Amino acid sequence: AAKKKIHRFKRRASPCRSHNCSLMLKPNGNTTKIPGLTHYNITLDKRLLKEGSNLAIAKTIIHKTLHAYMLMQLDRMRIERQYNDIAERLILLYQNTQVGQNKDANMTQHKLITEFVEAMAESLARYDRGQHTLEYYRLMSWGGLEKTDEYKALPEAEKEKIKRILYDELTKNRP
Repeated sequence: AAKKKIHRFKRRASPCRSHNCSLMLKPNGNTTKIPGLTHYNITLDKRLLKEGSNLAIAKTIIHKTLHAYMLMQLDRMRIERQYNDIAERLILLYQNTQVGQNKDANMTQHKLITEFVEAMAESLARYDRGQHTLEYYRLMSWGGLEKTDEYKALPEAEKEKIKRILYDELTKNRP
């Protein structure tokens, strides 16, 4: 069932089609670069695939693909010596977070991903064929960004809505 869900997503709206990345199943999800190659693995949590809705899986794939895209842009800048907006912004954000207490590259990427919440929401709406409001997809797109200052600055009522939506979508298929 989990592989069918991934296949259905890849066929309908996968951002991986236009990037050099692949999807895998493992106990924990992450995005990694394959050493020596310009190829990126997106690993999805098996529990997400078993218990989560198709929309929760799609949201996670979009989020993880943004991580892969950022890594790709950094590699492109390093290999081709060609600067690009995403890589430059990531480097600047990373340098700024080094000054504070956060020295986590993943957190730096999450800070940049907060700027793509609207685009993620529109992608989810397209994937889901507009079965919910754009606001629902926007709130859902904050999933995984809870440790960022941008998320923390959201009104408490909005954060409660986000938590409720994420819980509902992540437990849709729980036995």
